[in-house]
Amino acid sequence: MEKEWKMDKQYWRSMWLSSIAELTNLDLQIEKWLDASNANPHWGYVEFMCCYFDDVFQGRKYEDFLSDGWISEAEYDCVKDWHELLDAHKAPNNENYNDLAIVNDLEWRRIVAIGVIAKEQLIKLLPSDEASQLRS
Repeated sequence: MEKEWKMDKQYWRSMWLSSIAELTNLDLQIEKWLDASNANPHWGYVEFMCCYFDDVFQGRKYEDFLSDGWISEAEYDCVKDWHELLDAHKAPNNENYNDLAIVNDLEWRRIVAIGVIAKEQLIKLLPSDEASQLRS
């Protein structure tokens, strides 16, 4: 039985943009992921990825949000390649909880850099209230 989808478009977009902001901010990742005194489980690679793929997309495909009208074709196009790279990313040595290795991983840094470019393009497409969620 397929899971019933119940989500408010505005709330979904806010979660989507917040996740993009976090996943494209290497300085934030270094500051929060590597802070040994921070006990909040949100601040780590695993949780960032879970928030994006599990909480935002909830098992649905990125294309579904285009066909449902929750994102425009231009928004879809500027994030699509980064989304696919992010989805395919594997932590070094498959150690998903080794945040230090991840932030130092050249592939992760490349994905973040590509995400920054996508984010900057996306900002130009969004109304100011949504664009502000992506500015860090």
